[in-house]
Order: sequence, then structure tokens, then C-alpha cells
Amino acid sequence: MQAKSILHAQAVLGEGALWNPETARLYWVDIEGRALHIFDPATGQDQHFPTGKRVGSVVPLHDGNVLVALQNGIHRLDTTSGHLTRLADPLTDEHLRFNDGKCDPAGRFWVGTFDLQLRPRAGTLYRYDPDGRTHVMLRHITNSNGIAWSLDK
Repeated sequence: MQAKSILHAQAVLGEGALWNPETARLYWVDIEGRALHIFDPATGQDQHFPTGKRVGSVVPLHDGNVLVALQNGIHRLDTTSGHLTRLADPLTDEHLRFNDGKCDPAGRFWVGTFDLQLRPRAGTLYRYDPDGRTHVMLRHITNSNGIAWSLDK
């Protein structure tokens, strides 16, 4: 018996899969394909949102929209229109891009950078707060990846 494909992704570099229980949809990014995807397993529909730049991570917002960390900053993406609004851009090196990011229990978005030239310790871990402020949390990181929170936060 041949397995049935649920989502024929065809991603260049698909990562960051995140299930949103509020919408019952799977969010994921295609970093090199420069796109956000939102998959609805109930309908089989995969919405595709071009981002124009490499996209490292996505987190859903309570209003149905999302935050995305792109190569040129942290943006709010309107999931109805696909419109991007830049909220912060602390990156000053063209060879860095945002990589993995997650929200902590307080709703703060932690996201790190990755060096496209693979220079060790060239990255930084940032925290973007709900009030719009961006903080440097840790410097000299090679690759922030797999960010998660323990039960004790």
C-alpha cells in the first residue's frame, strides 16, 4: 500500500513547523523559498505568503496574523492580505539572517541569527517585546535553533 501525501510541500528549505491550536492550522516557513505557509488539514489548503527575503521563523498572534523573522528584520504579516509591516530590524551585517524563534510564556519573541558565510560565533540572540522594544540577550552565537521553554519557564 502506498502512503498518501497530505501536503505536497515542494519546499526549498522547509523548517519551523508550528501547530496553532487556536486555528487548527500548521504554520511553517520555506527559508530559501522565501515564503510562509499556513496549512489547514481540514480542507487540505496550504496558503502561501511570499516574504521577499529569507524567513527563519513564524509565531502566530492572537488576532490571526503572525510575526515573521526575515533576513531584513522582524515583521508582522497580515494573513488576509499578505502585507508585511516591519517592526524591528537590529541586523547590521548583510551576511546574517534571522533563524529560529519562539515566544516565551510572557509573549516575548526570542529569535537568533545565523551567519550565511558560516562564521562561528557571529550571531546574536534577540528578544522582541510586545511593547515593540528589541533587546540583545546573548552575543557570539553560532546558530540559535530549537528554542523551547521548560515547564518552569
